[in-house]
Amino acid sequence: MHFLERIRDLLGQMPSKALLNEIHNTGGLPTTATTLRSQINRMRSGLESQGVRLGSRVLLLAAHNSNWVAADLAILASGAIAVPLDPDLDVEHCKAIIHDCDPTLVIDDDPIRQTALKAAYPALTICELNQLSHHKSSQQPWNLPASDAIVTLIYPGTQDTPLRGVALTADNINSVLPALRDTLGCIMQSPAVTHRILHALPMHTIGGQLLLWTSLMQGSALFIAMQHPNDPDVRADFAAHYYLLDSAGLEALHRTILTELNELGRWGKRLTHAMRKAQQRIEINNPRPYDQVLLRQGQRLLKPHMLR
Repeated sequence: MHFLERIRDLLGQMPSKALLNEIHNTGGLPTTATTLRSQINRMRSGLESQGVRLGSRVLLLAAHNSNWVAADLAILASGAIAVPLDPDLDVEHCKAIIHDCDPTLVIDDDPIRQTALKAAYPALTICELNQLSHHKSSQQPWNLPASDAIVTLIYPGTQDTPLRGVALTADNINSVLPALRDTLGCIMQSPAVTHRILHALPMHTIGGQLLLWTSLMQGSALFIAMQHPNDPDVRADFAAHYYLLDSAGLEALHRTILTELNELGRWGKRLTHAMRKAQQRIEINNPRPYDQVLLRQGQRLLKPHMLR
């Protein structure tokens, strides 16, 4: 089944479930499946009004939140090609990517960067993300990309790396997501719909997007970190079962939990010792790279588990 078809069907099957939850200092902001589907369909109309058609390339430069997820899916459901970028990307790097991929539309919430890009490309259509939501919902069926159609282009995030976009087709994604889902299933074991996952990976990266789509396909409750995921208040208030983190975030959270365990006294030290022993056993016996291994078998003694 096409991954977009699976996500579309799931949005209709569990309408009241809060699939997306933004984590703010003041608490959580949930988005139900019904709300997300409505956002996607309004944004599809908004994209069409901005000239986006089948095969158009759309740069997505907005902050990573539930609206970003809706825009990403709206682009794909319009048959267009999503080009997600780091929302903090500098103007010169944006210009290089625009020159390389020739987008139809740039979605950018940074007014200073918008001004610079409009001056450099007067004919280019640039809008803010919220502008796409001020439209009636599209009644047209989702335009599922053909198997060999490019779905997304991923560019490096800094000028220190070569400017080379990685193109993923629908076939690429449809073949990868089931394997990723099965791998996560082996780690998580319990039914996916019961999972509470804190997504703190950059969503403009390949890994961030694949894990986003996989979580949505499974119906897991996804928490989007709008502040640092290692903040104790985040971990206490939202009680995620699993974290999706990059290397730096994973190591920082690991150190924090070990420190907190040591502060518990004798029992905390025993748990710390068990975690480290389990980590050593898995690293010796498991040939997979470090970044593909659950941190760690001994961590079943704790919640949350941590993935990267």
